[in-house]
Amino acid sequence: MVHRALRWGVPQNVVYTAQSGHHARKKFRNDQLPILEASRVQSAVERIYLASGMEAIVFKNGSRIEPLPSTASAMHGKTLDFVVIDEARFDKTSDREAGALPAMATRRDAQLFIISTAGDVESAFFRQKVDQGRAAVDEGHTSDVAFFEWSAGDDDDLDDPATWWRMHPALGHLITEDTIRHAQTTLSRDQFAQEYGNRWSAASETLIDRKSTRLNSSHVSESRMPSSA
Repeated sequence: MVHRALRWGVPQNVVYTAQSGHHARKKFRNDQLPILEASRVQSAVERIYLASGMEAIVFKNGSRIEPLPSTASAMHGKTLDFVVIDEARFDKTSDREAGALPAMATRRDAQLFIISTAGDVESAFFRQKVDQGRAAVDEGHTSDVAFFEWSAGDDDDLDDPATWWRMHPALGHLITEDTIRHAQTTLSRDQFAQEYGNRWSAASETLIDRKSTRLNSSHVSESRMPSSA
């Protein structure tokens, strides 16, 4: 995001979104800002706004980075150059993408990044994007879409550190083998495979098929339990 803001030649409007506005603002305040402020790029910053709902980094060249809510209307009416949709596995609809694309329509070289760990049976939006990305690679597409995937294969041994080095791009840079080993001992095998192996999970399947039930009450709470992957 900083590269886009500073190295594109003209002022850029950059937004970051996560599974909710709260998560986007938390990521912005607790992770992104400290990294920026500890770097030499800090000298390119004009001002940082931290008022709730108004958070933004404004650079001296006129570019800005801001976190936005994940609602369908958050990007409407804006003109954007670069949009990040993070934690896409939590999206059950394409609302964030639908809000981003019109906002980028008039901007030259606009880019949309969709980023996430693998999801579960409810992650319809991201599942579609993964399927589209894999198909683009298989078909040899070299324009319009770029797909990057780091994940353990079905036959890979998740107990083997050599697998960790192949499947996790942050290993050796942001995390260590001890970090992954600790997660392996505390998470269930299904959770570890999803969060660190980037394998899709079936953990949100309903216990009872909704179509097979007859409801007489106007308010019904559903009980869900994990199923084995």
